[in-house]
Amino acid sequence: GPPEVATSENGFLMKATIDGKPWKAESMMVINPSNTGFVHGAGAEMQIGFYIDRDHIAIGKPRELNESHSADLDLGGDNLLSAREGAYIITYSDNNKIEGTFHFKATSHFSDKKSEVSKGFFRIMLH
Repeated sequence: GPPEVATSENGFLMKATIDGKPWKAESMMVINPSNTGFVHGAGAEMQIGFYIDRDHIAIGKPRELNESHSADLDLGGDNLLSAREGAYIITYSDNNKIEGTFHFKATSHFSDKKSEVSKGFFRIMLH
């Protein structure tokens, strides 16, 4: 897949509360022509990934995360969950970076496991 880059306070960043516990990505996928809108962070055995629509960015407008536009939540082991309801919101966008917030409730295809992601924040650098 695309190369990953370490997160930093002024660069790539993703953090969220997962089932009530603070989580922060240690690395994120670089944005390149093959994945222009994929926001993906990994840290502490867990990963969060979803696509943003870079062609139609509307600052402050919630975009749904659900079965038709899902987010993946990998809690490690065989615990891969998908968003059932939630949203992301682009809060800032220029030629250098895109920032936004996100939250979603996720369920597993394979078990009864449910999970909630709240207070999510991301920043992707475009150069």
